[in-house]
Amino acid sequence: MMFRDRDGSTYLPYEIVKPMAQASRAPIYSWYPNYLEQGLTAGSLMSHEAHGRRAGELAVQILRGERAAAGATLPRPPVGCVANVARIEALGLDLHALPVGCELANRPPSVWREHRGKVLLGLAVVLAQALTIAALVVQRHRRREAEDDAARRRLELGRATRVAALGELGASIAHEVGQPLGAIVTNIQAAELILQSGHPDAAELQQIFTDVRHDALRANEVVRRLRALLEKRAVEMAPLDASATFDDTLSLLMPEARRRGITLERDLATGLPVMGDRIQLQQVLLNLTLNAMDAMRDTAPAQRMLSVATRVADGGVEVQVADRGHGLSAETQGRLFESFFTTKPHGVGLGLSIVRTVVAAHKGRVWATSRDGGGCVFKVWLPLANASASAPDDAALQATTQ
Repeated sequence: MMFRDRDGSTYLPYEIVKPMAQASRAPIYSWYPNYLEQGLTAGSLMSHEAHGRRAGELAVQILRGERAAAGATLPRPPVGCVANVARIEALGLDLHALPVGCELANRPPSVWREHRGKVLLGLAVVLAQALTIAALVVQRHRRREAEDDAARRRLELGRATRVAALGELGASIAHEVGQPLGAIVTNIQAAELILQSGHPDAAELQQIFTDVRHDALRANEVVRRLRALLEKRAVEMAPLDASATFDDTLSLLMPEARRRGITLERDLATGLPVMGDRIQLQQVLLNLTLNAMDAMRDTAPAQRMLSVATRVADGGVEVQVADRGHGLSAETQGRLFESFFTTKPHGVGLGLSIVRTVVAAHKGRVWATSRDGGGCVFKVWLPLANASASAPDDAALQATTQ
């Protein structure tokens, strides 16, 4: 069919649907399916294809004589509701108001409509990753808390071990403090007698006061060293002189060595800077020397000799503690640094375990070897401050318990 407007222009009806749809905000309804692509909103559309197929089938039936040509008809086909989704959304209409079963055509492309399964899968993956990350963050937080708690407990255990070690030195420490205090009392009594004589000698009194001051400083130094070892504080890593640090500990151990009849030799090199905690490094030497003294309990008095030396080795500082004790068996040497392993009748087995932990925290190594002529040598290697060298990799380190 052809149409003509008032100006005489001819057109097909579907050709005016598009400009009408563009100019009007009202929906356009029809029953012709070819209008749908021009901007038709919806309608009970007739299928030209279905009508052509039905007409062809009817003609075949007439030609075959299956149906008389006069008055040949077919039942009316069902009319289907079809809606243009793009126009309905453009006009702001509600898709849910359409009849049930209405076919939706011309859907605008969208990620959700075309790839709904992939979008859901992607969201599921992102959600799973988010949950995994959240779980890892929580786990990391709990691990940090556990590590902090373990660090606090290690500090408490280290302090308890120092207290126990100093308890073994109780008699020697009391004697070391008692000597200067006794000398102070004696000097004070002598000063009183001089003053009571009526003709005090100023030079003699000056000498007495000098001796009192010297003895007071001596007692104060012992107390200072004890307080430093017993002090409860956080670990402080700082540059320090290894030999000076160990010398303080040996000065505190000297009275105990004399009490046990042990000759304590020291050979400490100067100028050995290490990065570490002063109290923890002193505890390392304290534990090693007390173990060495205990190992020489059954050694003949003339052979009781304990030597402590420091030297530069393999780009670091090596500390050696050598004794003349009972030595190490192969089985003992392999388990030396295990927690709660001890060869002492009343030992707890934590001293060397703490030594290993402290040395490892200082990026060092500790191991033990047998000594020629009896006894053993404990060696501790610590990196020099600001040094990039690694720990020595020799056969002696194989004795270290990892």
